[in-house]
Amino acid sequence: MQTCFICSISGTFSPHLIADIAKVTRQAGGHWLSSKVIRLEDQFSAMMKLAINSDEPETLQEQLETTFPQLVFTFVESSDAPMHHRTLDVTLDCADRPGLTRDINTLFDGLGVVISHQENHRIPVMGANETVYRAKLQLEVPQELADGDIVDALDGLNVNHRVSLNARATVN
Repeated sequence: MQTCFICSISGTFSPHLIADIAKVTRQAGGHWLSSKVIRLEDQFSAMMKLAINSDEPETLQEQLETTFPQLVFTFVESSDAPMHHRTLDVTLDCADRPGLTRDINTLFDGLGVVISHQENHRIPVMGANETVYRAKLQLEVPQELADGDIVDALDGLNVNHRVSLNARATVN
């Protein structure tokens, strides 16, 4: 029987670090079901959903922490049950205002939508003394929530905006 857990990692990035973490995971009998990695300057954070034999997770956790003492690891048990959602890519362009990122996160949280990736940019408009806000989002949307519901919800955040949606073919 397999056990699944989420491993969060953060610290200073170095060449081959991700490959080295994967190698230790494989040697301990585990494998990655999914992962997300982000780098900012010389720092990185990663989240990985791992599966391993049910009697081995503590061994893998100890090996990772011992092999990479410069990194911070967090381990949380996870379910291997399938999620019933679809993936939707959303781009929102609008006039910037204080609290906009918080309002977007609160909005989607209230709809039961998970933001699996969020990238925000603020772009100054020359000569207009304004800033344009662009959010690129990857959402895990419940099956029963239509694309129009997402657009309608975003309509309530800002008067002057543009929303583009791109549904992915896979459904989980």
